[in-house]
Amino acid sequence: MPPHVYPPPGGPPKRGSRAKTLLVIGLLIAVVTPIGLVGNWMLTGDMTERDDEGNVLAEGETSALHLRQGDCYREKAKEPDGDETTVTGVEAVTVVPCDKPHSAQVMQRITMSGKYPSDKQVMDRCAEAIVIWAERHPAADRKLRKVDAEYGAQTFMPTRRSWESLDDNAIVCGIVVFGKKKLTWQLPVDK
Repeated sequence: MPPHVYPPPGGPPKRGSRAKTLLVIGLLIAVVTPIGLVGNWMLTGDMTERDDEGNVLAEGETSALHLRQGDCYREKAKEPDGDETTVTGVEAVTVVPCDKPHSAQVMQRITMSGKYPSDKQVMDRCAEAIVIWAERHPAADRKLRKVDAEYGAQTFMPTRRSWESLDDNAIVCGIVVFGKKKLTWQLPVDK
């Protein structure tokens, strides 16, 4: 599935129509990553070591299907040049405690219903969620921009097959930074 490129959030957005909200986003880089049942290990559940609140205690591999809101993970995302878009498939991601270097964090799990959505529909929902996050957390947005002024959004979504046959309709929306600088703290999430 081709990803869509959106501009980076340009500071706290003003409320308004959906079209205006998406214009405010600027050059937000967005990557849509289809995920599905690739191996039997994905069916066994989340094997990540977590504390009683659900925080990751140790680095480990998990399916993108099992990422939880607030999880920090390492992503090998590279910032596209101009209008370049990339599509990547993923079987697993490396989750880490948020105080360890990481390049991405799950901001929201979105449940969508109805027929299988287009990449644009998924990215619009994720981009809108990140604009709202930046508005609610201006200090965190400023701190994040010091690491990467053009941070982006990454979406993991189920394959059409798992959407239709397994009623798997959870979309994972994350914030991702590009380049050598990494995050070493947890961004606030709206629960």
